[in-house]
Amino acid sequence: MKCSLGIPCFAQALSPEGAAIVSGFAKESEAIQRKADEQIAKSRRKAINELDEVKSKFTKSGRLEDAVAIRDLIRKLEGFLEIGLFQHPETKDYLSAASRETIDEASKKGYKLLSIQGLIHAEQAPNTIPLLTYWDEARNDYATFATQDGIDSVKNSTYRLIRVEGYVYSRKVPSSLPFVLFWNGKDNVTVAESLQSELEKLAFKRKRIECWIDKPN
Repeated sequence: MKCSLGIPCFAQALSPEGAAIVSGFAKESEAIQRKADEQIAKSRRKAINELDEVKSKFTKSGRLEDAVAIRDLIRKLEGFLEIGLFQHPETKDYLSAASRETIDEASKKGYKLLSIQGLIHAEQAPNTIPLLTYWDEARNDYATFATQDGIDSVKNSTYRLIRVEGYVYSRKVPSSLPFVLFWNGKDNVTVAESLQSELEKLAFKRKRIECWIDKPN
């Protein structure tokens, strides 16, 4: 059993004097950690504000590539990842990915970026759940789920979980977009709701909202 900061809960087995020392150390350590977290957050916010000023200067001077690079850096400092929609030109399989690992693997297989869907959290935050990527080697097919229904649908199949892409909202929050699962009888794709009409032209039908993601800036 672990207490705060990984300190074993053995204080109750100590003498009152020993227990008091351990308790005092735990409280002091927690106070130091809180102060450090506050200082880091303040420093991060300062860096983000300064980078935002640089981005504005690049945008006004027409240095758009530099401005985009600064924007991406700001997103990383804020703890966000862009989630893109990819497709294989031959198999026509779709993939929504945000992690560098999945994107690199898919790129080596021939997948191409079609568009940026929005933003997801790099680390778990309140009201968020993991966005999971599965891969079926036999079918050369990716699947992306966040709901238990989605996870259960591949539980007894040849799909295997390859990684957590990031973290998404389990329910609607301000400035969020529905991330929806579509199915055409052979293939599935999880994308921003705004692509529904385009997918319906390709015989995809809406199944359910898997989660919610942040709007792209």
